[in-house]
Amino acid sequence: MSRYFIALDISTQSKQAIAQWRSEHLNEKINNAKAIPWANFHITLVFIGQLSSDSYNELIAALSKALPHGQHSQHELLLSHIGLFSKPKVLYIGLSDTPDWLSSLQQHIHDISQRFLEGPQHTKYLPHLSIYRKATSQPEFHTKLSMPLTIKSFSLYQSISSHSGVKYFPKKTWLMS
Repeated sequence: MSRYFIALDISTQSKQAIAQWRSEHLNEKINNAKAIPWANFHITLVFIGQLSSDSYNELIAALSKALPHGQHSQHELLLSHIGLFSKPKVLYIGLSDTPDWLSSLQQHIHDISQRFLEGPQHTKYLPHLSIYRKATSQPEFHTKLSMPLTIKSFSLYQSISSHSGVKYFPKKTWLMS
């Protein structure tokens, strides 16, 4: 069985811009933390966990049936600050606020996915983009951060671990509507 999560898709151009910003503003301030490869940048909506092939197919069918179809749109987010989840030791970039469309989308996908979820979910959704693992402290940061993101889709991702690290692969993508 493989591990899965559903996340907002970040464009390659935006991922590279975030990685460049991280390199210019944070790399020298981070001790012993591991930079997350830019190709793995995303904003999680719901962590699913392990799925059998039958459950995988059922989840895709349930999401495809319940999600709106029709006119496609895009939404804007603003990355605005650095934060630290101390227990999992993850340094992240947070949003200036959580827009209603994002809260609604996350809740809708969570509700649809409920029977497939592995383990307890966080009670409050805090959208973020992880940039370092094994971070033990939040660096002093005096540079203003204001990085807009345009979101056009979200995907069901498969997480595959190997000796060279974890890689995320989009398995099914839905356009924003």
